[in-house]
Amino acid sequence: MRVPFERVRDSPTDDVAVHVAKVESDAQVILDGEHDRYAWVSLDEALRRCLPREVGTCLAVVAAALASARAD
Repeated sequence: MRVPFERVRDSPTDDVAVHVAKVESDAQVILDGEHDRYAWVSLDEALRRCLPREVGTCLAVVAAALASARAD
């Protein structure tokens, strides 16, 4: 399945590109050669795991943008 990604404009750093995509909850995850695993975790757990800190901060920015979009 090809998924259209959208770049997040409010990325907290120029060193990390942040993209989001919307998929169905039962979508199959297929990793490419750059990745060796994935896990569905809470935002707090993702922030703890994602290093360097700038990457975790990007997740927090995306979560805030999604929450704002839901409120609109």
